Amino acid sequence: MNDLTQLDQRLAALSARVAAREWRPEPGETLAGTMVGVEEVMGPFGPGHKLVIETPSDTVLCWATGYIKQEVTRMHARTGDLIAIRFDGKDVSARGTSFNRYYIAIDPIVPAPAEVDSPPQLAFDGGPHTADGG
Repeated sequence: MNDLTQLDQRLAALSARVAAREWRPEPGETLAGTMVGVEEVMGPFGPGHKLVIETPSDTVLCWATGYIKQEVTRMHARTGDLIAIRFDGKDVSARGTSFNRYYIAIDPIVPAPAEVDSPPQLAFDGGPHTADGG
């Protein structure tokens, strides 16, 4: 791939991220698509992260809550993996604390993570965030 083609692809990906919509789900709604990466953002409660997910129709940003971060990390999600996140609505813990209940599924891309040139695992700590180094 030549440098001009790579530049065009990177600019298209950047434009898609700028035009991305934020996912504000209703109970029972599922967001499904391809993991593009993670963006560091300043949220209403300080610094945070959003997953960048490309669906068949657009690019969507999903707040990476503590639970979502935990599950994405536990499942070793990488850029290019397919992801589905279902929002089941508000729930109350045994301690009486309200929280948002999600269900997350990952369909990993091939080759497996052990392959030398596989995409980087998603990171929430300043590590690799997107396939294009962004």
